[in-house]
Amino acid sequence: MCNAKGILFLLIILFAASSVAAPPTAELPIISKPVLIDNTAYINANRIFMFVTNHGNYGRDLSGFFGHDYGTYFPYTDIVSIQNGSNVSSPLYAGGLWIGAIDSATGQIRICLSEYSSEYVPGPMSGGTFLPDSPEFRVYKLYRDSLAANPNSDYLNWPVSQGAPTTTTGTPAL
Repeated sequence: MCNAKGILFLLIILFAASSVAAPPTAELPIISKPVLIDNTAYINANRIFMFVTNHGNYGRDLSGFFGHDYGTYFPYTDIVSIQNGSNVSSPLYAGGLWIGAIDSATGQIRICLSEYSSEYVPGPMSGGTFLPDSPEFRVYKLYRDSLAANPNSDYLNWPVSQGAPTTTTGTPAL
């Protein structure tokens, strides 16, 4: 009798544990969120490979993708040569956007910079804060052949409303 109660108790525990560990029966929707800070975008042109961000930094591998701090490679031939260590030539350790101006109301000098760290955030300030949930505040890449006859996604979604340069016809200025 004791063995029957013990086996019954063990079966109840096993059933309860397996039902808790079971995956959900219905598919849950996947909610895609934009990346607030993007450290993985890069340009690869004219034998230069360089990381660029949407918060003012460039030339530095902030995500550690290749295992180095620096993120500019020249001469760039391919990703494999960077990954296997045969191309570690980096003419630039870090760079960034520096903007300075004189405040017309107070006469004070204002400076905002990005190099080893950043004072910038993606997108404009609105209502006293930045907008962290907008996917349009990212790095856009246009290619020499990104024209109306062969448009890429960035050409078709060029951020004119954000002040991106355009031609007189309203197409991206290349």
